[in-house]
Amino acid sequence: MTAHRINTENSGTGAKTSPATDISEITGTGVVTHGGNLRQAIAQYGGDPADWMDLSTGINPHAYPAPPIAADAWHRLPEPDARLVDAACAYYRAPVLLPVAGTQAAIQALPRLRAHSRVAIVSPTYAEHALRWREAAHAVTEISPADIDIHIDHCDVLVICNPNNPTGHRTTPDLLLAWSQRLASRNGWLVVDEAFGDMEPALSVAAHCQQPGLIVLRSVGKFFGLAGLRLGFVGAVPVVLERLAALLGPWAISGPAQQVGVAALSDDAWQRDMRARLADDGLRLRQLLAQYLPATSGTDLFQWCAAPVPTALHEHLARHHIWVRLFPNAARGLRWGLPAAKSDWARLDLSLAGFQIGA
Repeated sequence: MTAHRINTENSGTGAKTSPATDISEITGTGVVTHGGNLRQAIAQYGGDPADWMDLSTGINPHAYPAPPIAADAWHRLPEPDARLVDAACAYYRAPVLLPVAGTQAAIQALPRLRAHSRVAIVSPTYAEHALRWREAAHAVTEISPADIDIHIDHCDVLVICNPNNPTGHRTTPDLLLAWSQRLASRNGWLVVDEAFGDMEPALSVAAHCQQPGLIVLRSVGKFFGLAGLRLGFVGAVPVVLERLAALLGPWAISGPAQQVGVAALSDDAWQRDMRARLADDGLRLRQLLAQYLPATSGTDLFQWCAAPVPTALHEHLARHHIWVRLFPNAARGLRWGLPAAKSDWARLDLSLAGFQIGA
């Protein structure tokens, strides 16, 4: 198929589609709209789940094959399993970690561990960070990566995703550790969300998480494709982890999640093979989108294309039952996850080619 680049300057007005729904990142009720909301897509555009290709999350479509669950994992209260922490520390190369029910649990709890603070969020990024710090009555400022040096000495907490979601922006570990030291000198925090860091271990600062002022968040859901497991980890100095554990309460991680987590985090062969597969798929997605769209950025799990990609393209894809993540407000663009099957790649290519094409 001959590819043509989408004319983003006028395709929003000339496409033969109805106006796209303005799907906000944060609703009027203060709830963040996330990817993976396929039921919303079906309610709006019809079809059955089997009809849809969900590219809205950036989650690995080739999930780790969960082993059978021992019967006592369903029957007994989930006692902490030291094997889970040991496997996680080895995998993330971290000296100490606290298991949590997905990093979202930590994102909601961490603001409650500090008195009123000046919080800088490097944006655009995962919207839950700013929402939860504001919800806890902290003074939140959203800043661009270029402005960090301007704000670092005037905030108590700096929150950054590395690699960033949705833009894929990367920050070097040396910079992160230097910022952490500057914040720690006045009892501040640097919170580094490494949810999409599995494909680039060299970017991680998890090995330094016992450095005062540094808090590192890691997710099992993205790289391992196990978002439904609700398992993540927090690395920090022991006093922070102790306070966080007390706030989250007992039985935070289910027995089945602990068993699957140990298996996934310990499976070196699967991890090695999957990194190679995702590197190939990530390159394939970049090359496919480059045929039709302006420059993209991202990781091997997702690609991001900023405005002026029109909301009409999101509408066009949705009417073909392809669900990508629309950011209509602060971030202004589209995020694309990886197709799962060979037929999905061809279907995405065909749908993009069918949108209004520039000369």
